[in-house]
Amino acid sequence: VPKVLTDEQATYANALAKELPSFGDLASDIRGTPDFAAWIASADPEDHVTEIGGIAASNLTKVHKALAEILLIQAVRPDRLIVRSQKFVNQVLPEMTKSTREGLRSLGFAVEKEIDARTPVLLCGESGYDPSGHVRDLYISLNVQCTEIALGAEEAAEDADKAISSAAKSGRWVLLKNAHLAINYLVKLEKKMLTLTPHPQFRLFLTALI
Repeated sequence: VPKVLTDEQATYANALAKELPSFGDLASDIRGTPDFAAWIASADPEDHVTEIGGIAASNLTKVHKALAEILLIQAVRPDRLIVRSQKFVNQVLPEMTKSTREGLRSLGFAVEKEIDARTPVLLCGESGYDPSGHVRDLYISLNVQCTEIALGAEEAAEDADKAISSAAKSGRWVLLKNAHLAINYLVKLEKKMLTLTPHPQFRLFLTALI
């Protein structure tokens, strides 16, 4: 990656190029963009994201273009990521509402219509905000039995396995809270989900802080 980037920016830019084919030529795209240095040093780069790499593709939808811009901002100007994400919400979500005619689907609609029993649902929140309340409100309103387990403690992983195995047979729900405290267990959980043949009404929810 060109020297216009700091070592940290270069690390994230290289990762972006490696993970996403549309940004595969990011280094040469940066070299071929004369105003890139001025853009990256500007006070508000999120307001005029330079069109390089995956952003320059002519076949991108409005949503895909916005997401590509967010990824580039995250890589080279992470200090402006929240601002660009807010712009994404303001710009794209109204368009999504218009195109789907149904607006943003609620968690209940997604659980009932869009997610099957073998697909876990991950809800993320910032520190100080507990997204598990949304799941709790939902299972209470639907009168569904749900086992809640807080991950993090050593014995919690074993309790979670038992709860999932039991609920998968009966069609109950399981809510695993604080998944960010049990990264190693999540690898095991992924393998477990692949081996299950769950009841159609079974649902697995996880919450995590970001």
